Amino acid sequence: MNIKWEGLFSGLLQGITEFLPISSSGHLFLLERWLQFSENPLSFFLVLHGATALSIILVFSKDLTKLSLSLQKKETFLLILKILIALFPLIVVGLFFQTTLEKEGFQDWIVGLGFLLTGLLLFVPPSLFKLRLTKELKEISFPAAFIIGLIQALTVLPGFSRSGWTITAGLLLGLNPRAAVTFSFLIALPAILGSCAVVFLQQGGISGFSGEMIWAFTAAFISGTLSLLLVLKLVQQKKFYLFGFYLIPLGCYLLFFN
Repeated sequence: MNIKWEGLFSGLLQGITEFLPISSSGHLFLLERWLQFSENPLSFFLVLHGATALSIILVFSKDLTKLSLSLQKKETFLLILKILIALFPLIVVGLFFQTTLEKEGFQDWIVGLGFLLTGLLLFVPPSLFKLRLTKELKEISFPAAFIIGLIQALTVLPGFSRSGWTITAGLLLGLNPRAAVTFSFLIALPAILGSCAVVFLQQGGISGFSGEMIWAFTAAFISGTLSLLLVLKLVQQKKFYLFGFYLIPLGCYLLFFN
């Protein structure tokens, strides 16, 4: 396939899978293996993740603006502190286990298990635990923030959807749908920007910038924004489980028939 179309398709795939509960890393693994796409340079990592970060900023612009304009308030300070606590497990994983994950994590059985468990998780209704999804974003507790952050750290394994696991965790901890999605992506934004900063420093900037990257960025930004809006809608409508019908068969195929 022409590199231009590879970049465009990679951008679309990144934007869609980064926010929908189907694992972007797992699908990029399948893309490279099944379609034999060439491995993109690290510059593409920066471009694609920069685009999805911009999608989060756009969709949650009101929430981010509200936070920035109320920094002097105690509840805002506490919320920011909870976000930092949620990020701590991911920082630990990145510092001590990143190399091992890159070498050992991308295997059929790990990706398949991630797809399968994520799909099963999406079918778990909060009503099973007699929960009332009433808590607002500011009402999230410090232990709950840490638990969601710990789950985010565990989803660095390909196939384990970060959004699927963290949003579901938020719902199971009593957050209302809007609050669960918002907190999930508020802790995702610094994680994405942080990973971009690390790659940027490692390679000394964006090298080999090309027109293909512009196509990739545009595709990732547009598809990411639309998929993020879709996530908000489906969680509020209690239809998040629908992605389980896709993930469970895909996971079973990788585990038992591949």
